[in-house]
Order: sequence, then C-alpha cells, then structure tokens
Amino acid sequence: MNQYLNYLIPLLFLIIFPLFWIFITTLLRKVSGMSKELNVIQGQHIKTSLWGSAKVNGITARNCIRVKEYEYGYIFEVMWLLGAGKLWLAKDGLQIGEVNKASFFRPLTLKLLYKKDKVTVYGKLIQAFTS
Repeated sequence: MNQYLNYLIPLLFLIIFPLFWIFITTLLRKVSGMSKELNVIQGQHIKTSLWGSAKVNGITARNCIRVKEYEYGYIFEVMWLLGAGKLWLAKDGLQIGEVNKASFFRPLTLKLLYKKDKVTVYGKLIQAFTS
C-alpha cells in the first residue's frame, strides 16, 4: 500500500495543480474585467510597451502585463501563462491622472479611469501614456 502512495501523490499533483491553476487564472481574469478576446475597432497599432506592473480593477499584476497602444485606444495584456487577459481602454473618454512621484516605499504611479475600469500603472509602464 505504501509503495502505491509514492506514485499516487505525484500523479494527483500533476492532475490537480494544472486544473487549480486554470481555475485561479480564469477567476482573476473575470474579477479584473479582462477577457480573452476583444471585439473593438482598434485602429492601427502604434507601439507595444515592455512587461511591467499594473493594478487592473483591484487585481495586481507584477511584471506580467504590457500595454499595446492603438490608434483608438490601449490594450492591457497579461502574459499567457497567467490567463492571457485583455482589457480595452478607448482613448475617447479615458481620464489620465497626474503622475504620482516615487518615494522610498512607493514606485511612480499613474491612475487611469475609463467608464467602470480603474487601472493604476507602475514604473516603466507609465511611459506608454506620457510619451
């Protein structure tokens, strides 16, 4: 019996962990208001930022989110391993706040508001909105 447990526990882990991972990433994507596919008119692609950190509707993504700028708005895109969520913020109606200065314990931050979506970008992702 004991020898079967030595094989059963790793086997259960290999089955349960991916299912748990998919469940958690799907839950976080839905809570943050992100989706897998976007049905919006984006216009021409302008630029893509490097990976950085942001808080999207209360869910924090550390060094796993990037901003793609298009003619008509921005797409926030999370890495595929973490659920591949996407959020569209149109330039028309987007409220961009002031850049909050960094302190010893806080990085540079910039708050964005678009309808019901609240996004705070940190550090190097701010360049996507200031340049």
